[in-house]
Amino acid sequence: MLWAAAFLLLGFAEEFAYRGYSQAALTDGMGFWPAAVLLSAIFGAVLYFFKPMENWMDGLSVELFGLFWCFTL
Repeated sequence: MLWAAAFLLLGFAEEFAYRGYSQAALTDGMGFWPAAVLLSAIFGAVLYFFKPMENWMDGLSVELFGLFWCFTL
């Protein structure tokens, strides 16, 4: 249960970091779609470059998943 709670908190922290205030502030400055694409690209790049054993397909799928969550916000 502790492991599940830790990963749930990790997920919330990632969502607040990439689709919380940063998306709202960038949307005000540059529009929704450019902000969503930029934040999703950053999210995918962070996963690709800083998580071991990931390949380009993992980074791309996370980018598309992040773009979907930007749209649902």
